[in-house]
Amino acid sequence: MLTREKLLVHCSDWHLASLAPPWRKLVGRRLIGYLRWRLLRGKKHGLAPLLAFCEEVRRLKPHQIIVTGDLTHLGLPEEFTLALSFLQRLGRPEQVSIAPGNHDSYAPEDFSATYGKWGPYLEGKGPLTERFPRVRILGRLALVGLSTACPNVPPWAIGRLGLKQLERLAQTLASLRKRGFFRVLYLHHPPMEGVVSRRKALKDALALQRVLVKEGAELVLYGHTHRVGRFELDTLWGRTPVFGVSSLTYLGSNPAKRARFFLFRIDDQKGTLAFQSFGWDGASFRPETSF
Repeated sequence: MLTREKLLVHCSDWHLASLAPPWRKLVGRRLIGYLRWRLLRGKKHGLAPLLAFCEEVRRLKPHQIIVTGDLTHLGLPEEFTLALSFLQRLGRPEQVSIAPGNHDSYAPEDFSATYGKWGPYLEGKGPLTERFPRVRILGRLALVGLSTACPNVPPWAIGRLGLKQLERLAQTLASLRKRGFFRVLYLHHPPMEGVVSRRKALKDALALQRVLVKEGAELVLYGHTHRVGRFELDTLWGRTPVFGVSSLTYLGSNPAKRARFFLFRIDDQKGTLAFQSFGWDGASFRPETSF
């Protein structure tokens, strides 16, 4: 018998990097990204929080773990293999939901050498753009994932949904609403304008907002910004809470970027939501804000 309360864990932006990437792969944007990582950004990220997070997941026993993109840093095949090893630590494919990010599609690569490695963790057939929205049903809870991943050129880090994915999303949200599901939408980029600069934004954020205003959702989750975000979106069906989580592997000293993950307790019969954030203190994750 399914329990009424569902536990969701949300994390994002692992930025797993290869220590010795093939030099033949480091051309164009990848070379710039690799140098920035080795000289600057990579010094502020590490595996310790991710390893501790895997232990927290075992302790909390959530019904679902949602990872909102940028599992890899340069979108290299070696990084996808490393990401798969951590996905397997977290749980079975049916326990983990992934929304790809712009770093996962950092540069054009053969699908079988990258996303294809994730196998059943990335359901569906055909190109990435045709696999989303993806829907996972847990009792009266419906998880709806989107892909905003697309290759960029320096210094851009934009996301794009595309008209077809937006059309499918509108139909999906409407159908789930009519059937009484508690709908959780998750994606990599912030779903509204103004959260990040134009060079890092979701290009069709306004179109996505229109869909959400018309069809509604009970919860929206995103990553990308490496900072915590908390908003509300007014829709025709009420106010939708929107949460953005910081990078799970951040080790730097900026408290606003502290490695975090979120825990949501959802009563899918009453439609109620409880929230708890956990922040990295340098040795373990500690409870932070809750409501």
